[in-house]
Amino acid sequence: MDCVICADRTNPDDGTPCCRVRVCRPCLAAAAEAMGALFACPACRDRDAFVEGARGAGVATHEATPDYVRTGEAPSAARFCCAADCASPHGPAFDARGARPTRRRDFSAWRLIHCWNCGGNSVHIGCSKLRLDADLERWRCDDCGGNEAAP
Repeated sequence: MDCVICADRTNPDDGTPCCRVRVCRPCLAAAAEAMGALFACPACRDRDAFVEGARGAGVATHEATPDYVRTGEAPSAARFCCAADCASPHGPAFDARGARPTRRRDFSAWRLIHCWNCGGNSVHIGCSKLRLDADLERWRCDDCGGNEAAP
């Protein structure tokens, strides 16, 4: 079976105690670190049995509330195109969302879209091999399995 987060192969013992979905230990550790007091099963959202199972598997958990929950502000990160060969004439940090199209130039291919799963990676529409009329909200980065594995 594969991990539901990263799709890597997992051990048969890596099933969660709550709903038996498979999550590998590196993904459990990363989620516990990032989520703190909000750490719960990615499939059924159970907290009690899931956290106990993660602790039993050697994953360190903590009860700190993440900063973005306490402050009400989402973490801001500089967005840039993660394509290996960004083709934007304005560079990987350019986002056409604020650019006004003119008769000579249409910047819509250089709008940054964000990963549907993690939101952490971005790509220009023109670098993603997606058509402009495609469902651009469902693009997934390679870290999350790419578009071929999209549900």
